[in-house]
Amino acid sequence: MVGLAPLLGLLGTIMGLIRSFSSLNLGEIGGTKTLGVTAGISEALVATATGLVVAVIALLLANTFRAFYQRQLGLIEEYSVQLELLHRRAHRVLESSYA
Repeated sequence: MVGLAPLLGLLGTIMGLIRSFSSLNLGEIGGTKTLGVTAGISEALVATATGLVVAVIALLLANTFRAFYQRQLGLIEEYSVQLELLHRRAHRVLESSYA
């Protein structure tokens, strides 16, 4: 998602610019087709901004979940070490009672 959003924004930018330049009619002298140019540029800017907003939000969420995952993984490792120590202590007590 994070990698796809900027690409979609870039695609919208390219489509808007294509629309802008196609409305220019380059062979025409003194072209007055500014509405078509500004509409295409506006479309390009909106698509770029939308793609960037989606990418930023997705990146923030991904980093938040990654931090949560790493914190949980650390807790699991800590609890497993504590469990292993309890097991070793219990095993030593049983061995000493048999001796």
